[in-house]
Amino acid sequence: MDWHNKSIPLFAVTIAMIILPLVVVPIRCYVRYTRRAFKIDDWLIIVALVLHLGACAVTLWGFVYGLGMPDKVLTPENMTKGVQTFAMYKPIYTLSTCLIKCSVCYTFLRLSTSPKIRRALHWILIIVSCSSLVMFIGSFVYCVPYQAIWLHWHHPHTPGYCLPGAVVLTVGYAFACITIITDFACAIIPGIILWQTVMSTRNMCMAWVILGLGVLAAAMTICRLPYIAYWTHDTNQSYGLGRILLFELLECGLGIFASCAPALKPWLSASLTSFTSTKSTSRP
Repeated sequence: MDWHNKSIPLFAVTIAMIILPLVVVPIRCYVRYTRRAFKIDDWLIIVALVLHLGACAVTLWGFVYGLGMPDKVLTPENMTKGVQTFAMYKPIYTLSTCLIKCSVCYTFLRLSTSPKIRRALHWILIIVSCSSLVMFIGSFVYCVPYQAIWLHWHHPHTPGYCLPGAVVLTVGYAFACITIITDFACAIIPGIILWQTVMSTRNMCMAWVILGLGVLAAAMTICRLPYIAYWTHDTNQSYGLGRILLFELLECGLGIFASCAPALKPWLSASLTSFTSTKSTSRP
């Protein structure tokens, strides 16, 4: 499959979202383990990372067959492969984003003592878990048999049954709206905690930068809304689905980074101190 300018962003984002989490999650785990603070939120982010890498691998496999490219450069077989990639990717992404938000919520549950904030975090956990479970199951029962998901678009006489497009879009938009609400809630709650915390100006600036990354990750969900309708389009379906994957990979990758960033501060401080002291002692 030849390169196309519309597919390059998807490939670049996928590679970046593989490298970034692979760097920050091990550092987070090292810091938490050495400080004897390794908890359930760390285990959740590890599982989320594994699932996220699986989603990236599926995306790269689809890229080989033209995922994210317009119909004019694709063969019918490649169009089918693009839909197959999305069908395989969706349940993995659903579990990954669910675990990322659960990890964030459990982290804030350890940090916050406010009953109202803790109650809100518990509600977010319930909503995220239930909506993700519905979406995960729906990914497999949308068509019966399962392979009809990617076969019936270009082979209408394929044996099997698929839910009407209106039902699929309704569920897709509903899940996207729930995701937007929970993502921004996970970004706003730490802001409330920070507002009530006394810390140095440097630490406060760093904390707000991390918070901004969380908001940016949440904004990716909004960016993908215009492309959800491509799931039922007859033309340029692979292009539209590729754009959905692009923003979802950004959402997960930035979400993992934002969740790990607080644990990176002690490691960065120790590394800078060690580097500075080594440089000072090496001077004549």
